Amino acid sequence: MKGFSLKIRIPALCVVLAVLGLEGLMRLLPMPPASPGYEYVKNAGIFYKHGQPGVNSMGFQDRERQKEKPAGIGPGQNPGMKKLFFSLILVGLVVLACEGAARLAYRLEFGHAYMAAAIHSRIATVLARQSAAKANERGASGRAHPYYGFVASDDRPLPAQRAMVDITASQLGFTGDTRLFDPSGKTFLVVITGGSVAHYFATDKKSELLAWLEKRPEFAGRTGRLLDTALPGYKEPQQLLILSDLLALGVRPDVVINLDGFNETCIARKNLEVGGYPFMPWFWVGNDSPSRERLRLLGRLEFQESLRDRVAALLARLPALPALVGFPATALDKLADNRTGEIENQLARESIARNPLARQQASPGGGFYLGPNVVITQDQFADLAAAEWARASILMSDMVRAAGGRYFHALQPASPLWAAARGEALGPLCPETCVESGYPALSRYGAALAAAGVRFADLEPDMTATAKVFVDCCHVTPAGQNALFSAMIAFLARTWSAEPPNVDPDTALAALRDKPAAPFSGADLLAAPAPGNVVTENIRAVERSSDGPYRTVLGHEAVVCLPLARPEKIRLAFGLKDPLPGQGLTVRLNGHELGAFALDKPDFRLEKPLEIDFSQGLNTLSFAFSQTNTGPKRNTNIPEGYAAEFTTLTLMPVTR
Repeated sequence: MKGFSLKIRIPALCVVLAVLGLEGLMRLLPMPPASPGYEYVKNAGIFYKHGQPGVNSMGFQDRERQKEKPAGIGPGQNPGMKKLFFSLILVGLVVLACEGAARLAYRLEFGHAYMAAAIHSRIATVLARQSAAKANERGASGRAHPYYGFVASDDRPLPAQRAMVDITASQLGFTGDTRLFDPSGKTFLVVITGGSVAHYFATDKKSELLAWLEKRPEFAGRTGRLLDTALPGYKEPQQLLILSDLLALGVRPDVVINLDGFNETCIARKNLEVGGYPFMPWFWVGNDSPSRERLRLLGRLEFQESLRDRVAALLARLPALPALVGFPATALDKLADNRTGEIENQLARESIARNPLARQQASPGGGFYLGPNVVITQDQFADLAAAEWARASILMSDMVRAAGGRYFHALQPASPLWAAARGEALGPLCPETCVESGYPALSRYGAALAAAGVRFADLEPDMTATAKVFVDCCHVTPAGQNALFSAMIAFLARTWSAEPPNVDPDTALAALRDKPAAPFSGADLLAAPAPGNVVTENIRAVERSSDGPYRTVLGHEAVVCLPLARPEKIRLAFGLKDPLPGQGLTVRLNGHELGAFALDKPDFRLEKPLEIDFSQGLNTLSFAFSQTNTGPKRNTNIPEGYAAEFTTLTLMPVTR
């Protein structure tokens, strides 16, 4: 009875006692009496007179004898029916008594009269949540795959065994039923690779893209087939691995379109932040594989929810819900809420108790999920990620060319760059700072791809004329999808006839590795766009208010990484507004403290800029804040992790 209050226990006990008492009363009731001199033959429902000739041992009268009826029993009357009628009355009284007790218990426990409509509404909510959960499971990208990292979930039964030539996209774990092979030769194959933006592009623009391609002279008289191998969360080298596997199977795509970029820098960086290898699939590292304790708690939670779902489905079939049914159902639902709440609190405590890396290491096979244990600092990451991305693209271009197809690589646009180019404020659903640090590196390496002969284009410049393109950092609105399609078609038309050579990745990217950094001419980090040679961490992109531009700090430490070709004396100036109460700030360069400040005013500005000796190579300037908006007492009106907002942040060389 744990979880039930005393208000529930007392009425429930009354119901039980009422049922037991009426059951005993029914058992004590006498049978209707027979008239004197007659006996009642059980099971036959007939009275016979004692000693009457012609009555056999079984109590049935001989045919020759006339059956006599006792006095008081008229034609058509049956004492057994009277007993049944009387019993039904008693059962009705029992049900009414239990219904009344249940309504009383409901009012005592929940503080209002029983309403069947409220129970029906709760049942509908549970069933709707169950349907939504099943839909999410069917549409989720999250089934482990030995070659691709992960593929789309598919709950359909295993299809019948078929010939190799009949394999479809869904059998490899992708969406759609496009056949991989067409022995007739009457079609051509288009393969789309990339992450979620590429997947939605292939879904929304399939017919328009194929219609444009079918007009090309190379495909005259043939219809197009589109194989969508893109999935949310995919990033290089997953596209390279998928294409390699398809070519090894004998698939010969005529056109391969690789639309990517955001995941290669942002999702890979998240892998790095939790202590994982950045080039492992997001499913393995970023999804925070559960520990054994977490798996146990998740199992208990699933049992409680599945039990509730089954009860709700059963109650939904009933034509009516009296309090006799609704009260115990509501009480059990409340008990299930209490138990699931306890489990969810344990899950939260288990998550808080250990950081992401510790949870990964405690999970079954945790080291396997994390990938190679290598040291990659945050300031090294942008160029490493861009180089890996570019090498994968070169290899894909070479493979498709060798297979007789055309390879096109497009860098997808990102909201901060598009907003900066239009002079607009950044959307509220874009907290990613990885775009600022990662996309300049992708642009540099993309230019090297184009210079080496790979069909490559950055689509963002062709989309800045369109308003309301993004719903978040990378996913686009319907208007944005149209702009993306127009930019893609222009790119295909512009580079269609190009003949890419066989490109060696090391040769194509050598210039980037060996190119010295340009002389530092200063950087205003509140300008838009931000300087390409300065990388920031935990500082959001530039936003604008009536008071001017600002950049929000999310986290205990805001970092500015500045590579220099030679030692420089640089003047640092900064201002901050709206710090958390009692906020403190410590500024360091390469780990050495430059100064500590108490941010005791809503608008803090450094009275005198700091002149700092920066060294040759990479310099890391950090702003360490004593407080952030986290924990149980956090302010829900401001972002989680909020520390303060930069209103000024400049690095200018001191004139010698």
